[in-house]
Order: sequence, then structure tokens, then C-alpha cells
Amino acid sequence: MFESMRLLNNSNTSNSVLVINDQEQLVANDAHKAEIVRDWFNKHYTGDEPALAPFEGEPRPLNSPITAAEVKATAKRLKNGRAVGPDNIPNELLKHAPDEFYRQYADLVNEAFERHEHVDSFTEGYLTPLQKPGKPRGPCKSLRPLCLLNGTRKILSMITLQRIQEQTAAYTGPWQCGYKPGVLR
Repeated sequence: MFESMRLLNNSNTSNSVLVINDQEQLVANDAHKAEIVRDWFNKHYTGDEPALAPFEGEPRPLNSPITAAEVKATAKRLKNGRAVGPDNIPNELLKHAPDEFYRQYADLVNEAFERHEHVDSFTEGYLTPLQKPGKPRGPCKSLRPLCLLNGTRKILSMITLQRIQEQTAAYTGPWQCGYKPGVLR
């Protein structure tokens, strides 16, 4: 009974994002909506700036290679119940993977640095527009971008942040409180 009541109550709500095109017309086609939103976010966040050039230089190993223990400890810090990226691997699976996974992951990342190779899964993500609360529905400026990244990318990002945390804290000084562990806001 509760399930049927919930379904009846939610029948009038729509999760679809409303998008208005340049001619101030409501767009009905989902593929066209996606194109308009993607182009707006690209223009809004990158402007006329050229794309970043890839790293140039000689391939070389990291001064301090990433270890399996570091990967395992970082994976254990991933949050449960989060949306997955394009690889469809939930954080819970990464948190409870066998030790061999952590070793192979560390080897993969270290080898990518040694050979100067790109790991495709680290750059993949789903761009999902969310309606900003209290803003009019339709204009792209009323949307907030949410990028769903692969869990393996999150692990590498968290390892990187952990490694540069001390240098970042010294650079920003005591007046910068955001995103610093142990600092009350």
C-alpha cells in the first residue's frame, strides 16, 4: 500500500530539465537539450581560452611511487551510496576489493607516469545538469553542472590531494580555511 501511494504521489513530478534555446523556445528533444546544455557549459566555463596543452617532457617515474597500501587506504575513504561514473563501478566495490586490485592499480598509475601514457578512464565522466533552487526553469544559467566521475579517478585525485596537502596549506596561509582538514569554518 505504501509503495502504491508513493508512486501516485510522485506521478506529477518530472526529473527532466527544462531547456530554452536561443529563440526563447522550449526544447523537447533530449538529444538537442543535451547539446544546448553541453555547449553552454563549455562556453561558460572555458570561454575563448584554448584547451590545456598535454604535459610535455621526458617520461619519468614518480619520485615517490604510489603504493598498494596508499591506494587501499584511499579507497577505504570513498563514500558509500554515491552515483557511479561511466565505468559503473560503485565505491563499495572499490573499498572491498582484494589486495591484488590495489597492487595492480598502483602499478598501472606508476607505469602511466613512467611511460608518459594517458589513462582514458581518468578523464571520463557524465555531465548532469541540476536545476538551481529558486531559479527560473529553462535558461541554462539556471542549471548547475554535476560531473559523475569514475571511482578510480577519485582514488587518484584523493591520493594527489593527500600528497600536496602540506604544501598547499603552507602556500595558502591561515586565512584560507576552505577544504583544509582540521580547520573549523
